[in-house]
Amino acid sequence: MGVWHINGSITNERRRLLEEMLVGAGDAASVFVAADGTLEIRGELVLSDSGDRRIDVQQFLDENAKALGIGEPDVALRFVDAFRRSDDHSERLVYEQTWRDVPYYRCGVVVDVLGQIIRRVLVRVSTSRPDSEESELTRGEADVIAAERYEVEERPDAALVILDPYLMSGDDDKPRCAWSYRCAGEDSRTDVVVTSARADGAHSVYTLGDFGGVDLIPLPQYHLNPKTGVPDFVTFAPSGLHLPEASSGDPVSVALAFFRRLPLMFGRGDVPNQLVVRKVEVDDGPAPGRHVILDQIYAGIPVLDCELRVHLTNSLTIRSISGNYLRHPAVDVTPRVTDTMAFSIAATAVAAVRLAATSSKGRPLRRPKELAPILARYNEYLPGGVEAFAGARLALKPQEVRMLDEARADALDGAELMILPGDFPDVQFGTRLAWRVRFTEADIFINGPSGDPVFTIPNLHSARQIFNAGGAALISLLIPLLILHDGQTVGTPAATNTEIAAAAAGMVPTRTLLW
Repeated sequence: MGVWHINGSITNERRRLLEEMLVGAGDAASVFVAADGTLEIRGELVLSDSGDRRIDVQQFLDENAKALGIGEPDVALRFVDAFRRSDDHSERLVYEQTWRDVPYYRCGVVVDVLGQIIRRVLVRVSTSRPDSEESELTRGEADVIAAERYEVEERPDAALVILDPYLMSGDDDKPRCAWSYRCAGEDSRTDVVVTSARADGAHSVYTLGDFGGVDLIPLPQYHLNPKTGVPDFVTFAPSGLHLPEASSGDPVSVALAFFRRLPLMFGRGDVPNQLVVRKVEVDDGPAPGRHVILDQIYAGIPVLDCELRVHLTNSLTIRSISGNYLRHPAVDVTPRVTDTMAFSIAATAVAAVRLAATSSKGRPLRRPKELAPILARYNEYLPGGVEAFAGARLALKPQEVRMLDEARADALDGAELMILPGDFPDVQFGTRLAWRVRFTEADIFINGPSGDPVFTIPNLHSARQIFNAGGAALISLLIPLLILHDGQTVGTPAATNTEIAAAAAGMVPTRTLLW
């Protein structure tokens, strides 16, 4: 009966009760159960008519309490507000969940009614209880923390709430009392919630946008990246998510408003320090859609190839969000290797590879020379890739100096510090801080803490041959396996393939980041 989407757990008895409740709700009725237990029902549920809308809705909630998951003895609901929606002229009634008269933060029930027909019911309740109805922080302590986090000059009003970390970010910690601050911005309101929710006494601060009490957005469907546990595709189809910022006509304002309101869907609650807008793409056609592309940053450092794309309709309704995101890279962001040192190390590696494939007369070699002696000489006179001082230049051979100078000159840019993710499929190293140096043939990444070359991305996109470098080091003496030649897949063992020996023995093995 109807359409069911169950990502979380639901008992057979509760499903039976929901099916009974939905009898007569129409063929288009739908039920969505999220992983955290949030329930959304859409359809046409007929209310009794006493002449008082609040009484009619309360009667509906009481009669269907077990089906809706609000029938537990200690789940108390308190009416908060009723207002008319501008999009479909329905009336929205909002109830908040309480425990000992302390409201749960963004937990409760939302009911949308048009006439005597319930169009939508959203239920989000916590099934856990705190140990105390008092916060571990005093109001004064929380004031200081909130002011520092949100940088407000005037202290905003604070309210004592119960925060369930599981519903906010999936953490298994027990609910605790916290202080919630409502801060008014230029075009929206933001909540700053402060609690000391960790055993070490460190403070957890959540910064969340305002949806009017209980989270009122249409429940999305999503796909989780199996490596990171973070969504890589989220859709609000079929109706989309329409935010008030759409009235500004600015797609960037709408995209940023989404992440302010739901900062924990991808990140950890600190949007200004996690995402930066790179560009906006506009589709062709009479009613073009917009695509806002945001790059991920961590402690002010870009995260390689991690971006989120917000896809909007012509009316700036959010249809979906896609991309890759690391929720918490957890790396030391202080490099021990300078940018100058990293640049020199990368240039030395490129010079050695080029020298191995070139004769003394500057001609390409059919069978490249071994790299080990070349690298040994460079490392002897230029330890760690330091700048070529006068004594080293005199000790090195003229061709070695020339190759080094050419490699340095051919660099497309200086060394750029970034987070190199290692959590995606087919990339087996850990996430780390690295310097990227770009050359014609490849981008080379130098480990920020150690100065070792750790990764390369090829820039020769027109190559006719593709080799599998496997787990080889950056500068390898192994001959990689030829896997593609002129568009044809091959698997000739490297030991008997003379073409590989001639073409690739000295090349820099590379891996491709497969997203």
